[in-house]
Amino acid sequence: STNFLPMHNREDNGKSAKLALTIGKMYEEMGMAQKSIDLFDEALAVWECDPGRKHKEKIGGFTLEEINSFTVQDLEHIVNLLIAKGRVNGTFQVSQSSGQKNAAQSWLDALEIYEKAPARANMKDRSMLFPVFSGLFVFLKGGKIQQDAKCTFEQNLARKFVRETKLQGDPVHYTRALAMLCEVKARLGKYKYALETFETLKEVYDPEEHSEGISNAYGTD
Repeated sequence: STNFLPMHNREDNGKSAKLALTIGKMYEEMGMAQKSIDLFDEALAVWECDPGRKHKEKIGGFTLEEINSFTVQDLEHIVNLLIAKGRVNGTFQVSQSSGQKNAAQSWLDALEIYEKAPARANMKDRSMLFPVFSGLFVFLKGGKIQQDAKCTFEQNLARKFVRETKLQGDPVHYTRALAMLCEVKARLGKYKYALETFETLKEVYDPEEHSEGISNAYGTD
């Protein structure tokens, strides 16, 4: 893969990202949402290093060459910044449709970059992405993300959520993903698929062991 960034720059970028997340959280707690968002955008911009990027198509704000060059650490920092940006947009501009759409877009960007990045194959902890899946389902139900009549996007999202949580191997997240896939398939009348998914869910899910963890991670079980 093309590697635009020397290693010492990557380390600096990582420090900048962590600092932006910390200070951005402080701005968020003070109700200064736009300052948070500007700070996250500034931190993300340091990975815009493809010399020919001006004339290339972007995926979540980055060229394919930039995404191909991301290390695991780069990918983690970028996804965390986009997740934080989405959260601030969704929380502080909750009454404005633009705020919700911007939040959805940040999370869609995070997911698309993750999907395209070769570095994801080497990620040991994928759990930071799981609230993104959950949040995107909420936005879909609220009509903030448009999709076709067959709900292709939602079905793919549910399948990806199951795939990623299964790879992670944590039953708390895996059962949440299976429940979402089951709900989507049942709503679309795909009852055989939904029942098969439900059988897998029954095998994995233990209410006494998992219910509290699911509620802590996602707000509800």
